[in-house]
Amino acid sequence: MAPIQIRSAGRHVLGPKPQTGFWQLEQSGRVIGWAGSYVEALARRERFEKAASTPAVVA
Repeated sequence: MAPIQIRSAGRHVLGPKPQTGFWQLEQSGRVIGWAGSYVEALARRERFEKAASTPAVVA
């Protein structure tokens, strides 16, 4: 499985918190998620990686 990359995707310029950044999560060149902060992006990457390593349960 390819590693998940976190990339800066720019800054919000409108809204209640102007100038806050947002981040995209990419795997194999494909965007798989977005986050409103770098800390949130790290948490999302960890959840994606954990889900990918957990085998699916078939009932």
